[in-house]
Amino acid sequence: MERNIIVGIIFSTIAIILIALAILSLIFFSYRNRLRQLANIAALQADYEKELRQVEGEVQEQVLVHVARELHDNIGQLLTTMHLQMEHSRMDMPELTDMLKPLHETLGDTITQVKLLGKSLNSDVLEQNGLVNTMQMEIYRMQQLNRFEIHWQHDDTEPDLGKDQKLMTYRMFQEILNNAMKHAEAQNIYVELKGRGEFGLVVRDDGNGFDLEGTLQTGGGSGLRNMMKRAALANLNIKINTEKGKGSIFTLG
Repeated sequence: MERNIIVGIIFSTIAIILIALAILSLIFFSYRNRLRQLANIAALQADYEKELRQVEGEVQEQVLVHVARELHDNIGQLLTTMHLQMEHSRMDMPELTDMLKPLHETLGDTITQVKLLGKSLNSDVLEQNGLVNTMQMEIYRMQQLNRFEIHWQHDDTEPDLGKDQKLMTYRMFQEILNNAMKHAEAQNIYVELKGRGEFGLVVRDDGNGFDLEGTLQTGGGSGLRNMMKRAALANLNIKINTEKGKGSIFTLG
């Protein structure tokens, strides 16, 4: 009798253990499937966001190319016509030469700036001339504004980057220079481009710097967030080192 009771207890214990193991296994496999589902959802979300950023970038580029063509074909032509009309006026009425000279010079500078701006917005120029030459053109354009001095250094080697990576790099470079012009109050900007071996771009200024985390959390950080999105889309890394009163350093690689 006692033996039957002991055997019953043993079998009951084994059955309880087996049921517990079955429940634990069910929980484990359910949790693992849940994690797999969450990972799949996260991957789909990442792919969706990447595709969305890519579409957004393509739309932006189309808009910029359209603006560049409008500047060249319409605005540029109108300014050139005005320039020619002024030349004719100076020839027909020499006595107006001195009075028209400042306007003539200003109009000539405006035509030059419009042409340079059109080229800087047109991604076709980047594809034709390469990253090094296009960056050099942008630096020349910015220097004509006399807002700061740009110290340009490179190893005369075109970086081994894909077409999209070069375009994103160039747009980020433009964004950095524009931010420096609008906010940094810098006297000097130092640009170093490394194309030989591992690609690297460093842009440093002696401006007033800023609070990175605070800026990213406000509406004023849209340009910085845009740069980070472009870097991620191009599979590049961007680092921003800055502090109020100590300038800024942007490193892309």
